[in-house]
Amino acid sequence: ARQFSITPSERKRYVLSTDQDLAILALCKRLARQKLTAQERTLVRLIRTQLEHDWRAPLLKALRNVARKYHMDARNN
Repeated sequence: ARQFSITPSERKRYVLSTDQDLAILALCKRLARQKLTAQERTLVRLIRTQLEHDWRAPLLKALRNVARKYHMDARNN
């Protein structure tokens, strides 16, 4: 597999304990350099958050944004 550089901030922000974690980060970085649709960019950003130590917070934020669109109160859920 081709090597890629991991920045110090990425080492601090992400859990990179398996080869799969590294493969996910590498592919997200490669995709970020492409002309993606807005939906694809959102998906890649969301997938990247799954490498974070606190991966639940970005998921909850995304779900709350969708709930707000449908005028649902999602603060306590």
